[in-house]
Amino acid sequence: MTAKLNLTELSPEVASQIAQQAGISTSPRPKTNIFPINRVRTEAIKVLAVMPNLSPDQRKRVLKHALKMNEV
Repeated sequence: MTAKLNLTELSPEVASQIAQQAGISTSPRPKTNIFPINRVRTEAIKVLAVMPNLSPDQRKRVLKHALKMNEV
């Protein structure tokens, strides 16, 4: 039976050495989002703007159907 190591209980230097030997990167990857939330909001407003006469339930039904069509 193998014992499990909890890396948070080790010193940072030892944890880094173990992770490095195991081929695990300990440094967090920088976030790179090519579609930021501001752009998502803008696009959502554009989509909803083309159906101003629909009730919320009708918009929900139309958008649900659009998602199904998008799964092609």
